[in-house]
Formats: sequence, structure tokens, C-alpha cells
Amino acid sequence: EVISSLRPASLDTLGLVATLRYEMDELRDQTGWQIEFDADQVRFPKTVETTLYRIIREAITNVTKHARATHLSIRIKQVDERVVVEIQDDGVGFDFGASECDAHRKGVGLLSMRKRAELLSGLFHLASTPERGTLVHVEVPLPAITVQATAMMPADSFSAHGRTPEHVQTPD
Repeated sequence: EVISSLRPASLDTLGLVATLRYEMDELRDQTGWQIEFDADQVRFPKTVETTLYRIIREAITNVTKHARATHLSIRIKQVDERVVVEIQDDGVGFDFGASECDAHRKGVGLLSMRKRAELLSGLFHLASTPERGTLVHVEVPLPAITVQATAMMPADSFSAHGRTPEHVQTPD
């Protein structure tokens, strides 16, 4: 289960967006949270999808463990030659400067999200205010060949909205 959660097989067959859409439906059912999921229906290179999946899952794990949120918003958009991801909650937030000083509170999650983005020459930004929630913003550049290929795809070619992974069909 741990290995599967690092890179679920559904990333290969469905892609990042469909996999997360399915997982967010399950999370909504489990937590009762209001979840907004807004994503371009585009496939990205395997390394980009894996990296973004792990960053998003870590951010959601942090929300689940610490935020006491009732609302979660996830956006995945292709903007020119990069993928922009935002994960925002309405939870309790935190004072990042204080948590950096407190060795007991500082985990490896935030550091791992930043390092994963940087390994793809991307940017990681965290904004959090006590009692006002947290925003994680990630931008990862796409290879030029991917940008050209996705520009020619129909917008709904990887749509899986409202279907479970076992019922989603991928293009040949």
C-alpha cells in the first residue's frame, strides 16, 4: 500500500487529473469536506505527473492531520510552458516562521514538497496565516515537446469526471 501510494498504477492508465479527481471524490465521502477540484484535462510527462501527485498528496495529508479544514480547493492548470498547481484550505493555518524554529513541529513534508518541485526546476511557495488557512503554490516547467502535443489535444480527451477508474477509458 505504501509503494502504491508513491505512484499509483492509475497514474499510468488515467493520468494525474483523473486519478486525483477519483481520490478527491473518496476524500469528500470520508471527511464531509467541501472540495473544489478544477483541472485541465491534460496528460503530462510521467515524471511531472508523479512529482505533482506526491506534492499534492503531501499537502492533502498535512490538511488532514493539522488544518481542521472544512473546505479544500485544488487547481491544476497548464499555463504556457508550465503546470501550475494550487492547494488551498480554510483551516487553522500556522506561523511558518515559528514552526521552522520549533524542531519538534517541523516535519519533512514541507521540505520534501519544495525539493520535489526544485528537482524539476520548478517553484514552490507556501502562504499560511494562523486562523486563515494555507495555500501551496507549485509551478513546474514542461518540456517543449509536451507543450506542443497538449496544445493539439481536445480539451476533454482525458476527461474522467464522475466515473470511477475501472470505468474510465483512455484514448489509444
